[in-house]
Amino acid sequence: MKTATISALLIAATVTAGHAGPFTYELFENSVNHIDLDQCPSQVKSQGVFCRATIQNDGVHIFVFEEAGDRNFVDMLTFDRGEFDVALHTPQ
Repeated sequence: MKTATISALLIAATVTAGHAGPFTYELFENSVNHIDLDQCPSQVKSQGVFCRATIQNDGVHIFVFEEAGDRNFVDMLTFDRGEFDVALHTPQ
């Protein structure tokens, strides 16, 4: 696992281009195709946060945001191929 990759940072840079201020979930949600996660991966040690995932090439990028306030960006984790498993659960 890497804590940052160039590709995922480019996503964040694209979202915040032309916006002076913190990278908030509102900016992310309206600009980045993502998957809502029910819970953050165990590698996320912060409390009071929620996570969203993006997929690019063979990697999964986990974006971590504060639950309270303006829901600012906290951290990003990247998992390369072989470092994660995907489970698809469909409603019954």
